Amino acid sequence: MKIIDYFKKKIIKKRRLFFIKTELDKLPKNNYPFGLNKKILEDTCKKYIANPELIPNISYPKIDILLKKIFKKKQKIYFLDIGAQFIDNYLFLSKKNKNLEYIYFDQKINNKIVDKFSKIKKLKRFKSLIKIQDIKKHKINFVYFGSVIQYMHDYNEVINLISKKKPKFIFFSGTSLYKNLKKNRFVVRQVNVWPQINYCFFFQYKYFLQLLEKYNYKLVFKRNNLNNPKINYSNISKSLTIKINYTDLLFKFNG
Repeated sequence: MKIIDYFKKKIIKKRRLFFIKTELDKLPKNNYPFGLNKKILEDTCKKYIANPELIPNISYPKIDILLKKIFKKKQKIYFLDIGAQFIDNYLFLSKKNKNLEYIYFDQKINNKIVDKFSKIKKLKRFKSLIKIQDIKKHKINFVYFGSVIQYMHDYNEVINLISKKKPKFIFFSGTSLYKNLKKNRFVVRQVNVWPQINYCFFFQYKYFLQLLEKYNYKLVFKRNNLNNPKINYSNISKSLTIKINYTDLLFKFNG
């Protein structure tokens, strides 16, 4: 088995593969394992104390500039961070905008760890959701999906719950979208982070727009993601004869 894994790794590295198409219809259980602990959070805080201008490790690092463009100067921003992972985005944004209230959401085990940590540290303008249904308790006008929607098996339910709150903006960064194929989505195996193997969805562009349009959201901004321009889709693009883009999309509530 170790020999097989060795040659798989060599092939993936040589061809610089990022994704391999599968025949799966759904994402496997326990997909994308990501664990936090108190030390990681402590270290993250120390980094931002030492350097408050440190750019967070997210798929859209200029998120503060985007917020300045779409919200008025003293307007209150209720920012829900979906797939938040580390709290670096909070530490960065809370320094940049004193009118920003931050809401953290990630995998359930991480939500509990971060919730406990935030209370011990008495983080200001910080809240966390233990489960997505807790969104009902909070005011929200901006939702950020930082390259995460494709890893969520229940993305339809999540979008549905969020849309009921009618946030003014919903922003997806770093999402793999394709055209010229009728299938709404397919599952790929992500292999560029070997030995960890993750699975994610690639979405058909029109299908993805419709996920938001049915809740009265209109696309107001779209571009290729500039933070990770070297993602290699070539093996899938050639086999399916489609073009795939790592895309940023901003939707605005049209109500």
